[in-house]
Amino acid sequence: LYNGEEKHLQKSIKSIRTISDAVCIFTSEKNMISAMNFAEINTFICQLDWNHDFSDLRNRAIDIICEDAKEKDWILSIDADEYI
Repeated sequence: LYNGEEKHLQKSIKSIRTISDAVCIFTSEKNMISAMNFAEINTFICQLDWNHDFSDLRNRAIDIICEDAKEKDWILSIDADEYI
């Protein structure tokens, strides 16, 4: 979940690249351009309306991912300022 923490996003993505098949960035319209700066292979960027509720944003993001998930896929959900 990305809400303008550009200085943290790159570190976050790098920390999960070795354990993930794909990275999905969910962001608001105002942060879409800066999120696109981090697009790499197997990176999906999705714009969602920001209603000032992180739990709602996270739940909508998980719903979107689960629509395309294969059986037994795992989802690691972290914010842009978090890393492993």
